[in-house]
Amino acid sequence: MNEDMDLIVFTETGHVMAGATRTQVAGPAPAIEDFVGDGIMLRDPLNGAHLMTIDSSFLSVETVARREDVLVTARYFQLVDGLPEPQADLGVATPVLLDGTNVTVTIPAIANALHPVDCVVIVQGLAGGDLCVQRVRVEMGAAPPEGIGHMPLPPGEHAYLLLVPEYRLAIDTVVVP
Repeated sequence: MNEDMDLIVFTETGHVMAGATRTQVAGPAPAIEDFVGDGIMLRDPLNGAHLMTIDSSFLSVETVARREDVLVTARYFQLVDGLPEPQADLGVATPVLLDGTNVTVTIPAIANALHPVDCVVIVQGLAGGDLCVQRVRVEMGAAPPEGIGHMPLPPGEHAYLLLVPEYRLAIDTVVVP
């Protein structure tokens, strides 16, 4: 059995999108395009419906020691100092709100956080279209901690991917009025 595995990672935040093993691991990790082509499809964790495709330019491949828990539940992990670490669920019923002009991100208070938390939100209409990427700074002094970024979107149902440090990624859908 192979002792290593490759992780497909959102480069900016270290969130793990997927894990894979190869029969031949000698040498460097393959290019991200060899794994995902133009991008990785993200599916609804409950019903398997295609929600969005994350362009390969946002992704990288990292080779780490094989761990079955990471292979099975890759989206629950984030790379910390080059190693996959399990992350807590956000625990927020609706962490992303879209009103057609702005995106509002709500996260739990992070214990001992002295600085704002920088989050990444990626949104794509379920009917297709371009990815909208916004970095949102959440101030920890607010109750609940919340941040707002400009993101003009047309009405309709959209999928979002929310990447918050110290939390597993969140993927869901939301309707823009």
